[in-house]
Amino acid sequence: MVRGITKIVTGLLVVFAIGLQACKPVEEAVDVDHGSAPSTSDKLIGVVRNDAGCGYVIDVTQGDVMKSYYPVNLDEKYKKDGMRLKFAWDKAPQEMTGDCSYLIPATISDVTPMR
Repeated sequence: MVRGITKIVTGLLVVFAIGLQACKPVEEAVDVDHGSAPSTSDKLIGVVRNDAGCGYVIDVTQGDVMKSYYPVNLDEKYKKDGMRLKFAWDKAPQEMTGDCSYLIPATISDVTPMR
């Protein structure tokens, strides 16, 4: 009888220990800043157009969403209506106002003309 009780107590202790192990707090994922903001430098493909009031912009369509970027550093050789460009970009610090407020100010880099 003592042996039976010992087995039961031992079994309960094992189950209790496993239960405690399962209740161990889960480590949460931690965002680590490696000295840079979230990257917006994925390459985009867009079409250049001259917006009469705002200057040259690049329209990018992704799925069913179109975004228009105002490239603050667009080289003169790319300022041609209808030119397709592949480019990387980062948000420029300036704000767009008035009729141009729909534009995303962008510093572009790694520009490649597309056919």
